Amino acid sequence: MSYSQVCRSAVRLHFLAASVVVVVVGCSTPESDSTADSASTTPCDALTPRWVTISRYDNADCTGTPVIEQTLPAHYGSECCYATTGHEGHENSSTHFTCGQDSFTYTQWTSLTCSDGQVPAGTVKTYTLTGCTEDTPPGMWGRVTDFSGCE
Repeated sequence: MSYSQVCRSAVRLHFLAASVVVVVVGCSTPESDSTADSASTTPCDALTPRWVTISRYDNADCTGTPVIEQTLPAHYGSECCYATTGHEGHENSSTHFTCGQDSFTYTQWTSLTCSDGQVPAGTVKTYTLTGCTEDTPPGMWGRVTDFSGCE
């Protein structure tokens, strides 16, 4: 599985010959994002890493061996976009990472830019330490198996 970090408001596309090059400048907050070119000086990958792991199962009890495990950056909060090539090669990205008392919530997108890609815009997903939550799309269930990034 391939992972990359992309900041939602600070991505600039440059066209060189027949190639597209994505240049990541840094994260920007909604308050400071007055134009597409404004970005803070703190890049996403410079934040202190805190990771949470979600395990997904093919049964509603979340028992046995997980079908897939996904490690997500709790430290990205709402400012940064985390892009991945997900299960079965789908392009996904996530943002709005939030730790609850015993839960982890984020918004998933069907694009690599934490925007566009689907209607409604983004899918909010919440997983807990003790429960087993049906995933979107249906057919898989998940729970938090490593909450250390939220502690």
